[in-house]
Amino acid sequence: MATTAIPCTPNGQSEWTQRTQLSGVEYLLTFRWSQRVGQWSLSIADANAVPLYTGIPLTVGTLMLPYYAGVRVIPGVMVVADTSVDGLTGDLDPGFDDLGDRFQLLYYTRD
Repeated sequence: MATTAIPCTPNGQSEWTQRTQLSGVEYLLTFRWSQRVGQWSLSIADANAVPLYTGIPLTVGTLMLPYYAGVRVIPGVMVVADTSVDGLTGDLDPGFDDLGDRFQLLYYTRD
């Protein structure tokens, strides 16, 4: 499995969309901060802005990108890792200012 750290630093923004290649395919990743629940979420669309996944909570150690009808829409998995501990078992989730810094969004391919 190859691992890629996905750049995702908010730079003071509570929402932004970026183009990101995953397994050689371009996707639109939209990051949103919810002040109400104090949590980041991720939505993924294809290059034509057709939604594939919406509102995935960015929580440490949780495998993201579920199967739909037995088919994985994106061929790998994502996980948020806390770089200040052993990677996946921290007891905190990314806050507004530490996504992309202390907390990394990692993409694992199946190759």
